[in-house]
Amino acid sequence: MAWGFWLATTARAMPTVEAALRKRNWKYTRISAHMILTGVQSIGGKYLIVLANDTEKKTLMVSFNELLIDQDLDNFVRTGQLPVLRVHQSLGHTTTEVAAVCERLLGENYRIAVGRFEREPKDGEIRFVIALPYRDRPLSVDQVDWSITVGIHTLDLILPQVHGLVAR
Repeated sequence: MAWGFWLATTARAMPTVEAALRKRNWKYTRISAHMILTGVQSIGGKYLIVLANDTEKKTLMVSFNELLIDQDLDNFVRTGQLPVLRVHQSLGHTTTEVAAVCERLLGENYRIAVGRFEREPKDGEIRFVIALPYRDRPLSVDQVDWSITVGIHTLDLILPQVHGLVAR
């Protein structure tokens, strides 16, 4: 493979992401040369979406978090933590609730074909991530668009179940 082709495919990843977001008529913020922040309100909730280009792995990482702005805005101002879904004992969840959520997310990871749920053990942040490798081919607008759609639909289906497992 020629170096010029590799550089061209990695350099075009973020403009392709921007084109996919423009296709949806979505607002977004270019955080850096390799990261874009956007969000959407769907039938299931409000979602923060971060699209990050890992040039070393030649992979676009699409990360989804449920935003809880109405509930956690004061906490965001006070601590600087994003107001996203968290399930953790430090937040008043029982060990049984935390275990049930982890078991549910693990079960979904076993079932789903694209993407994975993650839970940060330190603070309980729950996110859904899709890794979209583009290796030796340029990323397409359709690939990015499809990944966003899959992520939103997955959250819409699974997060109500997660919420049902915790008291607060």
